[in-house]
Amino acid sequence: MRRDPSRKPQVRRIAGVLGLALLAAAGSAALNASAPAAVAAIPGATAWTVEQGASRLVFRSTASGAPFEGVFRRWEADIRFDPKDLAGSRAVVTIDMASAVTGDEMRDEAIPDPEWFDVARFARATFTAERFRPLGGDRYEAAGELEIRGVRRPAILPFTVVIAGDQARMQGELVLDRTTFGVGQGQWRSKEIVPFEVTVAVTVTAHRAGTTPPATASAPAAPAVPGPKVCSYGPYAADTYRPAPAFPGQTRAPAPRPSPPFKVETVADGFEHPWAVAFLPDGRMLVTERPGRLRMVARDGRVSEPLAGLPPLKSIGNAGLFDLVLDPQFAKNRTLYFGYFAPAPGETAAPEARTRWTAWLRLPHEEREKHRIGIQKVARARLSADGHRLEDVQVLAESGLDGRIVVAPDGNLLITSGTVASGDLPVDDLPQRLDLNYGKVLRIARTGAVPKDNPFVGRPGVRPEIFAYGLRDPQSAAINPRTGELWTAENGPRGGDELNIVRAGRNYGFPTIGYGREYSGDLINGGLTAKAGLEQPVYFWTPSIAPSGLMFYTGRLFPQWRGDLFMGAQAGKRLVRMVLKGDRVVAEEPLLVDLCERIRDVRQGPDGAIYVLTESASAKLLRLTPAIQRKEVRR
Repeated sequence: MRRDPSRKPQVRRIAGVLGLALLAAAGSAALNASAPAAVAAIPGATAWTVEQGASRLVFRSTASGAPFEGVFRRWEADIRFDPKDLAGSRAVVTIDMASAVTGDEMRDEAIPDPEWFDVARFARATFTAERFRPLGGDRYEAAGELEIRGVRRPAILPFTVVIAGDQARMQGELVLDRTTFGVGQGQWRSKEIVPFEVTVAVTVTAHRAGTTPPATASAPAAPAVPGPKVCSYGPYAADTYRPAPAFPGQTRAPAPRPSPPFKVETVADGFEHPWAVAFLPDGRMLVTERPGRLRMVARDGRVSEPLAGLPPLKSIGNAGLFDLVLDPQFAKNRTLYFGYFAPAPGETAAPEARTRWTAWLRLPHEEREKHRIGIQKVARARLSADGHRLEDVQVLAESGLDGRIVVAPDGNLLITSGTVASGDLPVDDLPQRLDLNYGKVLRIARTGAVPKDNPFVGRPGVRPEIFAYGLRDPQSAAINPRTGELWTAENGPRGGDELNIVRAGRNYGFPTIGYGREYSGDLINGGLTAKAGLEQPVYFWTPSIAPSGLMFYTGRLFPQWRGDLFMGAQAGKRLVRMVLKGDRVVAEEPLLVDLCERIRDVRQGPDGAIYVLTESASAKLLRLTPAIQRKEVRR
């Protein structure tokens, strides 16, 4: 894992503030394995002591669309809870915000650090709950107020409690979003709300004071064993917004017949936020890393030092080095194509903190263009004979933001191009503007020339390289081998991720129509999902799963999967398998859910295996093969 140690203090400050709402709300149990044991006095019964090694609180949150998680180490709690005396139950919990520690899934460089995240200004959070009510069975709800710097806001924690003899177990999970909680400069004021969501998952085990926990009753004390990994599916996973589909089967397809058993093995690891993998004819692989490195993976899994020869590149926020594909004649010409964020004139190629990236994105479009910090470009290059560097780099085009590159059946390049998109920015109309390349699919020749049969060639004021428009952030693209058409999957805002078949000159509607909402929860264009002249997606997801990477499987290792469509999901932390019938999704199956890993890319290897790139600061390249090898039958 290659992390910058200097980032840790700011990460700790940020995690504290973003997690405070739910951590405080969940304080009705002593909630962290690293915290001192807490005693809960229950009227009419003996006190209860929280078992440190068996109790766990995990907070998960986002800032500007960057998910991360962590825990608190220090808190104080005075809890009185009795299921038979809810009127007399009460809880007061105080949390030391400076004790926040982030977990392994934190994305260091993706966290902003504005002044109002300073824990010195939000050092303590106090949750007071005086109202408890039953929800049925073992389920209850604690309602009260959260206080920070003299400002109070309502907070509610639903939870379950099971008491058996001398043991008690409590579990709960809570999601707060902009509609219930906001943090602004100095005060919680509506004009200064910073929208985000925080989720907390609570597991607490306690025993009666004066008794010995069962695990240590007859044996010496053993080191605490970490609890099971709690998997976060993004800040909006609990959203209940369900727009009606335009036709049956456009969303929430049923599960298919279960997939055959398969093995998952790690080919290589230690990648820092990789974006793409490409297979060389000799069995080696190339992997791009977003911070600006291109690495070679040997057949035995050894990962090379970064290859030389990349052009000047600006690594900032979510920008850097992106997709990479080989030329169809690579075995003869060693040519490849890649996308990257180049420094604008006057800018340096040195990595920069995300704060500047976020501030730049917040500018009106005209101001952003006037004060560019970087330019998304697509280039071609030749891999040297020894495989150590890129040679003869030539810029072919400028696009929008991030995106994928696909070689079409006619030999041209199809390039997806995102618009300005972030977890706390309102949507814009750039995908509908034909004088800009944001939110488009571009089509150029492999030399960079614009094909004469592009749909908008010759139209005044229109970029001739535009092939289709009205998309938001398509980070997935693949050619359907059955039809030769381009399929893309794009990230919606808050919900409304889409799978589209992209055809020349078509308008895919964003933001005029769509199946998502603003990050604030507000409807976009009144919640309009269909309009004459605008294309409907083949399929959509609510809540968001954050698609990245797309592949039609044509191999022989998995006969049952042949013809199926596979897609990575980042927030959804899964590999999505879609069964197709013609141009419709008829079944959907989540795979690799047990790994709880963000999936950045998925490709079919020359051996017919499926290769998956996870997305983290220390990511892996995985290979999926059948658990039981099939014997070939000659006919």
